[in-house]
Amino acid sequence: MESKDDDHEPNRDTKDEPAPPLAPTLKIVAKQFLARRAALGEAALDYDGIECLYGDFVDENADEFEGFGPSDGSGNDHALKALHEEFLGLFTRDVEGALASSDLTLEDFVKDVEEARRDGLEERWDALEAATAVWFCEACWAALDIAQFAETMRAAAQRQRRALDRKRAFRLLRRGAK
Repeated sequence: MESKDDDHEPNRDTKDEPAPPLAPTLKIVAKQFLARRAALGEAALDYDGIECLYGDFVDENADEFEGFGPSDGSGNDHALKALHEEFLGLFTRDVEGALASSDLTLEDFVKDVEEARRDGLEERWDALEAATAVWFCEACWAALDIAQFAETMRAAAQRQRRALDRKRAFRLLRRGAK
């Protein structure tokens, strides 16, 4: 007779059947986001995180974060928070799209992200290919946390500034060569 405190299913032999995958939403969403990143080819190599998938948004808004400094209170700027909310809307749409063919929900995804953040990735994510898990979870955390998001956008603004400076320097060199 089974007690009501048993946590296992009655007809499941735990030695023969694998446990359900940990963080199933992360596995589904990470695979789709990684496939999108791979489809970008060399264009994605300049980015460490998820911002490569949202290039139009980053290009359009990164300069708003150029002066961001987490210690100076600029993270409390309402305009930056509004841009973060706009980005989260794009991100949420894509997460829901990735989960659409499953029975999993955005709430399941949030729970899995929180669990991954709390427990780490080292031993718990055997169900995910290691590089995919680490890249996606770190990129996801950077997108969800406003301070990390603002730092990512600030770095993008600095890249844009350096590219513009190089373009201006080459233009001056060409004019000087005439």
